Amino acid sequence: MADRNPEAFWSYARSDDEHPKGKLSDLRQRLQSEVKAQLGSDFNIFQDTIDLKWGAQWQQKILDSLLETVFLIPVMTPTFFTSSACRIEVETFRRREEKLLDEELILPVYWIPVERPGDELAKLIMGRKYMDLRDLRFEPIDSPAFGRRIAAMAQQVISSLKGFELRQRRISNMRGEIRTPRRNDYVGRNPAVVGTIDNVPAGLTPWLGVQGDGGRYHPQVVVSGKEWKATATVGGREFNAGNHEYPIHLVVATKSANDAFVKYNSEQMKLKWPGLPLPDGVRILCTVLVRRNDYNSAAAQLIGSYDEYCAVPLQPTGGILNITATARGDLSIAAVNSRGDTEWAGTITIAEGTGQVSAPYRYAKGPSQGTLELRQSNDQIDVTGRDRAAPTKPFRMIWRKRRS
Repeated sequence: MADRNPEAFWSYARSDDEHPKGKLSDLRQRLQSEVKAQLGSDFNIFQDTIDLKWGAQWQQKILDSLLETVFLIPVMTPTFFTSSACRIEVETFRRREEKLLDEELILPVYWIPVERPGDELAKLIMGRKYMDLRDLRFEPIDSPAFGRRIAAMAQQVISSLKGFELRQRRISNMRGEIRTPRRNDYVGRNPAVVGTIDNVPAGLTPWLGVQGDGGRYHPQVVVSGKEWKATATVGGREFNAGNHEYPIHLVVATKSANDAFVKYNSEQMKLKWPGLPLPDGVRILCTVLVRRNDYNSAAAQLIGSYDEYCAVPLQPTGGILNITATARGDLSIAAVNSRGDTEWAGTITIAEGTGQVSAPYRYAKGPSQGTLELRQSNDQIDVTGRDRAAPTKPFRMIWRKRRS
């Protein structure tokens, strides 16, 4: 065998080559020569009986060739699919495809009719665009009809080679970025994620994903557009104040990996965020490591200025609420009326066990005091208050965050 890596691997059942004798070997040689003639340069198709010397470590040599070659050319027959060696060759090459992020590198030759219902490997191979020689199996291989068909096969191989080279150039030009959140940011369970992605070739699907405990992977959503925005789910439903770290990934996935992600997403609600091993056929473009801390993220989201409304009926009061962080890391709250006077003030607390947000308050003038319960939704806070002077008569307010 030549020192250069083979461009293709001829995968076949040896017993099929013996019936009739040596015809599949002749076919491989004719196809290799025809590709060379049309391409204008050598094109090496590896075949075990030709390229392995007596006494060579043939299993390792076959494995090495499969991991070096561009194309697999399986010769489909009933015997091929019952051969454990042939099946191993296909499965090994499928991993090669996944590594290259290219699922168009198996070029089957259909030699003898096959009926394999329920055989997933047969379904995979026969689902590819194959080169059909069933009608010429009993023709002399040096006949004009066979020669024309081999010439057409060579054209298909060359077209596939050019397509592979183009796709690999495009893959090498892929770019992706996660702009927010930033590295080591505190986030809640469902942070907004913003980023960019560019130069993704056809056949690959961009996904946002989160890596959880034990390295298990949680695909989130497909992202689209050069500039994208999505919501991630980071961890389970329990309130988390422990600074757990989670990598958020922007990835691209081949069709088979994409199918695994879609299946997982359809089942994850009933499986309670179990995650799955990262499948083959996935490439991570960029990663941001964030810290899931519901206490800190909730506190950070609360900070800001709010306009106050009576809830029923909904109407503005003219008041402004200012929530700020103290030097100790607590949150203080102060209500300012339309004249700019502070009417009441307090300190916000977030219960670490439940995430419940409350704020004891005291008016600047007079004895009035009580407690507020806050329920945040996006940039609005629904407030239920209970004043100590009238504990059985709660009141409701709406606070809407001002745009910075």
